[in-house]
Amino acid sequence: MKSLPLFCIRLAESICGQGEVEKNNGSEQRIKRNCKKIISSDSLFRVCAMAKGNKSEIKRGAIRKITMINKTVKRYPLSKQVADKLEQMIETGEYQVGKRIPTETELMEIFQVSRNTLREAIRALTSAGVLEVKQGDGTYVRSNNRFNANMSMKYAQVSLEDIRETRNSLELTIVKLASRRRTDEDMELITDKYLKRQGLKQDEKENTMADMEFHLAIANACHNQILIDLYQSIASYLENHIAARQAETDMDCAEIDALHEKLYLAVRDQKENIAVACARNILKI
Repeated sequence: MKSLPLFCIRLAESICGQGEVEKNNGSEQRIKRNCKKIISSDSLFRVCAMAKGNKSEIKRGAIRKITMINKTVKRYPLSKQVADKLEQMIETGEYQVGKRIPTETELMEIFQVSRNTLREAIRALTSAGVLEVKQGDGTYVRSNNRFNANMSMKYAQVSLEDIRETRNSLELTIVKLASRRRTDEDMELITDKYLKRQGLKQDEKENTMADMEFHLAIANACHNQILIDLYQSIASYLENHIAARQAETDMDCAEIDALHEKLYLAVRDQKENIAVACARNILKI
């Protein structure tokens, strides 16, 4: 007869209150597996003798541990797993906002799931505002994640002035933190987006997009995920409004570019006060 593993004995001792389960090996799967060994008829008597415990007490304790683990382990439906993975692919830019995602057949192949499971996932993301189904045309990405979709619905219920005030407050806080916390890797991205922003663009929309990408690169350098998510959602919502304001401003392009150059240099040189002052002037545009 095979000897029981030491972990099995330690588990039985812990049920009797005479020992502790080995911490490094105490995974839920391992505990469940050894609890089942303890309960089995050919092992129970040996466990009782080695752990110096009562047969009924150890058996009941093992059953309680299995029940407790079964209740605490979260089991996500397959459709939720697919929805989460699809949202992640959207968030990382594999499927972009405004673009159509692959067909049902293609997605079934990608995720290796049935049509019903896939449709449940699509329905969940559609209800959340991440996707939009256009009959006869396909399914399009409406927002890059559920957070932004929810925030967009909230923005639609408040005044534009409230949103602008929030964005302005976020901008100043983010610029200050980014100047303090930015890494060399952050600066590589900020520099890339800065040069793109300062270069010649074909139209106003391209200008606005390059400007947003520069400010979002600075936002990422603040290393506060809540601030980053909030800023990204507001910037996306205000994209058209920002473009309109820039088109109507009395300030010429050279002056606007000069302000952004000062902001870039202040963040690069980690001069918080100068960076905040530059951001404040840019917000007046």
